[in-house]
Amino acid sequence: MYPILLVDAGGCSHEVKVRNAQDFGLKAVMLTENEVIEDYDDLRESEQQLVEDAELGYGINIPYFKIFEDDGKTLRLNVNSGDRYTYMKVDLSLANPDNNVEWELWYSSYMDLTANVLSELGKYQKPFAPYTTFTPRIVTFDCENCPRSVRERDCVSDGKYCPLRPSSDKERLRKGYTGVSSSVAREIDTEIKDHSMHDIVDEIPDSDIIMEALRDKCIYKLVNAHKSSKLLKRFFNYLFIMHGLTSEKAAITEKMVDRAATFAGLQLSEIQECVNNSFVEPGNF
Repeated sequence: MYPILLVDAGGCSHEVKVRNAQDFGLKAVMLTENEVIEDYDDLRESEQQLVEDAELGYGINIPYFKIFEDDGKTLRLNVNSGDRYTYMKVDLSLANPDNNVEWELWYSSYMDLTANVLSELGKYQKPFAPYTTFTPRIVTFDCENCPRSVRERDCVSDGKYCPLRPSSDKERLRKGYTGVSSSVAREIDTEIKDHSMHDIVDEIPDSDIIMEALRDKCIYKLVNAHKSSKLLKRFFNYLFIMHGLTSEKAAITEKMVDRAATFAGLQLSEIQECVNNSFVEPGNF
């Protein structure tokens, strides 16, 4: 058995707390969430914190989890009671290893990624595809209880899917270099300097970001149905082309989508049909 840290959120970033726990030899961290969520901005900021801490997590190799305040109080009562032991199991093992690597890409928008990353991921599909299973994961949050004006302006499906905005803070990202080698730090710093998206993300409406994320998922669904590494590469080609067009135009437009889909060898009509079905078929997103 190994010690697990139970700590309240607040005071400093999650990344700092987890890094300190790792330095002390702990094997996992549970963060008790004590924030009061009053409106849409509070909810998005809370969800965004998890994503930003992940961006700063270079060199962290222990897991951490976020739990509700009431659950944290229950755990503390058990630990402090003095008349019982408290055990917690953290299982991160693979249930059925089959010589196939399952990997996922978590992002809120292709604007989170650099053009170089998208290009490299596309190149890797052919040699790695027979031995891997890839799944893109779009990070969203639920705001169905937000005011109607917010749900209609910033979300889709009546507030069920709201986007986490890509970061525009270059200096905050650079703080994540703690613990990495100088060569890795230089490489990441170059990526950030070249990442023109940081300069234009605030000009893209939330509704455009979430709709484009929905198109991304539909494109993946369409190309993955054929189980072909060549076709799967089209998914990354589309993201790469849209990344460049968005950086150039500081917008996401239907004309850009049509152009990127054509260049990537995709049928726009099929993509749009999938997008439309996503609003009536549960679980499609």
